[in-house]
Amino acid sequence: MPETPPLKSAAASTGLWLRLAGLLAVVTLSIAIYFLRHRIVELQQVGYASAFLVNAFASSSVLLPMPGLVYTYGLGALLNPALVGICAGCGATLGEVTGYIAGYSGAALIENRPLYERLLILMRRQQAIATLTVFLLALVPNPFFDIVGLAAGMAKLPLPRFVIATLAGNICKAMLTAYAGAWSMNWLQPLLN
Repeated sequence: MPETPPLKSAAASTGLWLRLAGLLAVVTLSIAIYFLRHRIVELQQVGYASAFLVNAFASSSVLLPMPGLVYTYGLGALLNPALVGICAGCGATLGEVTGYIAGYSGAALIENRPLYERLLILMRRQQAIATLTVFLLALVPNPFFDIVGLAAGMAKLPLPRFVIATLAGNICKAMLTAYAGAWSMNWLQPLLN
């Protein structure tokens, strides 16, 4: 009669391999996006969809800076800034999930460490605070949000909580950026004529 520990060990080994494959996929995607970043400019022909796609690509590049908000700012001057903001925020949120997946995948590498265990306990006890923190950090333009996604994934913050908080923060940030682009163009246009 087979014992439970070998089955548990096999499941843990499979889980480790799946997490490492996820981490490898995120790193590969980030490198590909970085090297193809100059081709993203060609997407501006497709309007609102380009706001979604450019921000998705920009945000999915884990720890490599991409100019998604600059594009949103410029597009906000050309199209309806509210719709640009919503599309850009949704795209950025989709892209930020790669950081979460990388953290979730990378957690296998540090799962049995004391710091990880404390972080996991804190995130589980304080999910409302963790969700608010994710929202506030998504709201503020910063290149370090990837670290937030990594930490949320490592701490196993539920994916729906992470996505909702990130979506709310990213839409607010993108709408403010798009409106800033629209208002600045309205202000600058008389000076340029």
